[in-house]
Amino acid sequence: MLHLRKHLLPLLRVASHLPTSAASSSSSSLHLSRRCLLSTAATAATANPFSVVDYLVAACGLTGGQALKASKKLSHLKSPTKPDAVLAVISGVGLSRADLAAVVAADPMLLCARAHNVAHRLHSLRDRVGLSDADIARFLLAGGANGLRRCDIAPRLEFWIGFVGSFDKLLSALKGNNGFLMSDLDRVVKPNIALLQECGLSVCEIAKLSRLKWTVLSLSPERVKASVLCVEKLVVPRSSDRFKHVLKSACWISEDMLAMKMEFLRTTLGCSEDKLRAAVCMSPQILYLSNKNLCQKIDFLISEVSLEREFIVERPWVLGYSLEKRMVPRHSVMKILRAMGLMKDAVDFSSSLLYSEKKFVARYIDPYKQAAPMLADSYTAACAGKMRAQRRQACSGGAMLHLRRRLLPLLRAAAAASAHLLTSTSASAASSSSLHLIRLLLSTAVRSAATADSFSVEEYLVAACGLTGGQALKASGKIAHLKSASNPDAVLALLSGVGLSAPTSPPRLQSLRDRVGLSDADIARFLLAGGANAAMAFHKCDIASRLEFWIPFVGSFEMLLKIVRGNYNVLASDLDKVIKPNIALLQECGLTVCDIVKMFVSHSRVLTMNPKRMEACVRRTDELGVQRSSGQFKHVLIYTSHIKEGKAAAKMRFLSSILGCSMDKIRGIVCRMPAILGCSEENIRVTIEFLTSTLGCCREKICVALYRKPTILGLSDENLRRKINFMITEPEDIVKRLWVLSYSLEKHMVPRYSVIKILWAMGRDVDFSMSLGYSEKKFIARCIDPYKKAAPTLADAYAAALAGKNCATVAVASSLTPAASSVLAMSTESTQSSTFSPPWLEKSSTNTTSEFLHPYATVAIKSHVSITLENTHLNYNKWQAIFTSLCGKFV
Repeated sequence: MLHLRKHLLPLLRVASHLPTSAASSSSSSLHLSRRCLLSTAATAATANPFSVVDYLVAACGLTGGQALKASKKLSHLKSPTKPDAVLAVISGVGLSRADLAAVVAADPMLLCARAHNVAHRLHSLRDRVGLSDADIARFLLAGGANGLRRCDIAPRLEFWIGFVGSFDKLLSALKGNNGFLMSDLDRVVKPNIALLQECGLSVCEIAKLSRLKWTVLSLSPERVKASVLCVEKLVVPRSSDRFKHVLKSACWISEDMLAMKMEFLRTTLGCSEDKLRAAVCMSPQILYLSNKNLCQKIDFLISEVSLEREFIVERPWVLGYSLEKRMVPRHSVMKILRAMGLMKDAVDFSSSLLYSEKKFVARYIDPYKQAAPMLADSYTAACAGKMRAQRRQACSGGAMLHLRRRLLPLLRAAAAASAHLLTSTSASAASSSSLHLIRLLLSTAVRSAATADSFSVEEYLVAACGLTGGQALKASGKIAHLKSASNPDAVLALLSGVGLSAPTSPPRLQSLRDRVGLSDADIARFLLAGGANAAMAFHKCDIASRLEFWIPFVGSFEMLLKIVRGNYNVLASDLDKVIKPNIALLQECGLTVCDIVKMFVSHSRVLTMNPKRMEACVRRTDELGVQRSSGQFKHVLIYTSHIKEGKAAAKMRFLSSILGCSMDKIRGIVCRMPAILGCSEENIRVTIEFLTSTLGCCREKICVALYRKPTILGLSDENLRRKINFMITEPEDIVKRLWVLSYSLEKHMVPRYSVIKILWAMGRDVDFSMSLGYSEKKFIARCIDPYKKAAPTLADAYAAALAGKNCATVAVASSLTPAASSVLAMSTESTQSSTFSPPWLEKSSTNTTSEFLHPYATVAIKSHVSITLENTHLNYNKWQAIFTSLCGKFV
């Protein structure tokens, strides 16, 4: 029956091509004939149950996969009557079988529409909009079937065609997003157009903007208004050309998401708000990239391409390109060309991203076909996200490399057998035969691989050394000159310790055993600590003499391993020309060997820098007025070694101008906190402005406070704000003790305050700000141990506060006076809702009781009696009783 329908429908489509001006009687007779034929087919189909999938394949021309997917939306159909009628109507616009299948696959629900409604709407498109059957067919293929099914689309098409300028432009927009056709013109589209016109955009600009992102006009007007406000917060004037481009991106994210994205970019790129706004205005598309996507790209550009964060901020458009399909492939090409000496280092990587695929190949690959014949294949493999070793592993060469990968573990496992051989025969004969066997097997593998395929460095690194694809591609740039696997295989065998006795081991490895006294396990740890760079020392020189110097200098082999993990260059630095002259210079400055070792352990690059640069750092430290005999000299020297000479002087002049104090005070601040020289000027300016505005004091007082504790300049605004809010005192008192803000809130302030406030409730005279200056041991000895009997749980309360628990203070209430216990209990049970202070506290300035209060009584009352009344119901008399009792405690 389906076979019969498949032959009938084409006949109906051919018969449907009558003039549009035909008489109504002809049209009705045509529809009558169609329905008679289709109803006959439907009657005959009762012999078999109706199958939606079979119908879509046979009647509509869908493939099996398309039919299976579309059938989920049409599972309620029980007969082909309604779909046949709809197909007969839409076939009248001249759709071929393939076109009909495309329309149905795009919107299967069209088959569930009422045929007479569809016919009426098609007629409206012809008469009202003036579309021909060919235009209607193009409209349906472009995605207009959804609108045709849901409503009379003619009025909306009249508006949109006039707005965008032509029917063809409308079709191009429909192919990207057909949902805008269903947006309400009067409630959504036109108000959005009016709002954009108020922002200074012309109708032509709005039309261009709409063709790019239809969601701008189809969003709710409230959402568009919020997006406009977001753009204005980015300081983009409405009159600028960038306004509409930033608006396109801002419409994709909410206001909260925009704030989070800006904060993420600011912290990741380490730039100021102004520079970040400029970057977003230049490339607003980065706003709707995920944080993970941005992190991967930024990490790649910094770690692999070696770009500075400031460079990325100045060219944010590089983040808009795909990491896998553009950045990685093109960087791999440029890295290979640089490694082979075919490209200058000055070539900008970011400019290569701008080229089209065709232009990039013509500029960076085609000119080097002879010098680097495998460059094109490498680029193709990188674009596909696959390493050449993975793609060609099934070939004969890949199979041979696979064989080598299997051979090496077997050879390593043979070490035990070789050891047994050494005990039964002479050492020299056994080791010689073992070494000969190893080289014979490896050379056989090499010759077999060479006959099957040419040697590939990347493939060898993956198969024989176990590197990943990315590691192999990176490492191959340094050994591109290798033409065979003979030498690498021999080195791998030796480093793996495959059946080699001490006399036949390489001289440099043997030297580590004999001269330095390292075991094989120590040598293996040494190689792992420095990775390939430590192993490179074997290639350059006999490393044993350097280890002999470094191990006694730093104190132990374990300490040297720790240093090598952080900076492997200590092994490559020349002892006589670099290390020893730097040590002699530091000793001339009054530093002992112990001081130099401590400096070297924490900042190993101090000794590996050029001696002339070290002399310049010492000279800059002297110019800061730091005495060589002082303990600060070595700390200031470390930080001056990381910055240029002119930059240090410029930073000090900046500090002098922004704080309004003399250079002598600035030198004092720098000597106390040399790390301030590495802080950006923008961060320093923001911190000082925050302190002056929040605490309401002049910059001279800030300068005096910074002279005592300059580490405050390295804290964030949020960190400072939380600490200032935590301090229960006047801003003027904080200015006098500004150094307290340098301590940690969670690990220092809160735990010690939890102890101090209990001591206050007990009537003890303890200064909270002074307690912050105590070491951990001294604080426990002064503020906890003397009160073990009076408050036995005080130590537990302090330990709980250090662990982040705030409920520990109530545990000591039993050891306090009744009045103090009541106050402390109410303070513990209070919540974070609105705080309440009794009326008599507000009148304390005129109350005679305040005249005989101990100075700390007021602090204790303010910090414990001001509680929430959410779960506590105390009348005025009870408040007064507690107050009188507590005051009596302090008299």
